[in-house]
Amino acid sequence: MLDQLKNSKVARNYTESLSLSATLSKIAILQGLAILGLLYALMQQQITTVVTPPTFTEPLSMRGDQVSRSYQTGWAMFIAQTLGNVSPARLEFTISMIEKMIPIQDLPVFRSQLEEQVARLQVSRVQETFSPVDVVFDPKNDVVWVYGEKISRSLRQGTEIKMSWTYEMKIGSHLGSPKILHLAQYEGAPNRSRRQQELKGELAEH
Repeated sequence: MLDQLKNSKVARNYTESLSLSATLSKIAILQGLAILGLLYALMQQQITTVVTPPTFTEPLSMRGDQVSRSYQTGWAMFIAQTLGNVSPARLEFTISMIEKMIPIQDLPVFRSQLEEQVARLQVSRVQETFSPVDVVFDPKNDVVWVYGEKISRSLRQGTEIKMSWTYEMKIGSHLGSPKILHLAQYEGAPNRSRRQQELKGELAEH
């Protein structure tokens, strides 16, 4: 009777069910391990983030701390307009906006230079404004030139002096936030070929 029960169709189905259940359990475990492996690989991969701030006209993309051309030119334009239109009333606002992007070791020099600039404007009773005309990106050195017109207006006499002006910047990123790695400004348009050669040495020193 017992042997007949063992060999019956019901017994065979029961044994096959146990075997199938064990096989499915192993497959589920393997699938779970595979999913965990994929999640770990995904977490280790640097994700490319693309954003378009409302003040910029092009998407800005980042991959880790590597930034796109549009990221650099967009932030360079913002920085040039902020620094080029500084005034006594906007001094603290300008400092608070820009100092977040300045490496901490360069902050005292940056603040001192900006305060000296504003003090000079107060003493001479002059208001300065900057209007960008063109933005040029140098792929060899990852440098951006923001070229435009600076107007110095005398508040006493109402006279104006117009000159071409250039802001020269290298913009990086740390955890998605912009960092100013190089900043210079000077009268006139940038001599691109000459500055490309000079910047190789200047940037290498930093």
